[in-house]
Amino acid sequence: SSSQTSTDDYITYLASKFINIKTQDIPISTLLTPLGIDSVSAMTIENKLFCDLTVHIPPTQLLDPDAGLQMLIFVLEEQSNKT
Repeated sequence: SSSQTSTDDYITYLASKFINIKTQDIPISTLLTPLGIDSVSAMTIENKLFCDLTVHIPPTQLLDPDAGLQMLIFVLEEQSNKT
């Protein structure tokens, strides 16, 4: 769906800003921890998601070793479907 595509694009764009590489070079299967996500950047991402999309994802969820871009997309889609 176009909503899924726009969510995918937003998440890869957000990730690209944190690791300073092109969005097309980031596979959607990428985990967050190898991208260098730490507690400070997790809080920054949390705030960015809330400001841009009014979605709350706790920093602890972003710091989970199994958390990745796909998880972020899933959570964003789930929360946007509730509104």
